[in-house]
Amino acid sequence: MAQVVERTVWRIHHGKHAEVTAFVNEFKRLVLKLGISKVEIHSGLAGKDVGCIIMHQYFKNAEDNGRLNDAFGKDPDIEAHFKKMQSQPQMADFISHDMYVVEE
Repeated sequence: MAQVVERTVWRIHHGKHAEVTAFVNEFKRLVLKLGISKVEIHSGLAGKDVGCIIMHQYFKNAEDNGRLNDAFGKDPDIEAHFKKMQSQPQMADFISHDMYVVEE
């Protein structure tokens, strides 16, 4: 089976880059602990993603993606992380969430 990548994009509100980056890096730490293969955090510098933060999450395959997404939904640390996010003023707007197969 082929490797799968989830790509999520948020447009950061003015003056909130440091807070959003800290939040996304904390999420990265939590999902790596659960067994995700790799997570990359990108900042858009040109094109349609200027001013956005982009997260790529790498999974061994689609089955691994489903298993780990189920685990994310049950993890108390991730649940607490999202509750914390919901209690704060909105720092970024959700743009998209897509999944791709890595072509080799």
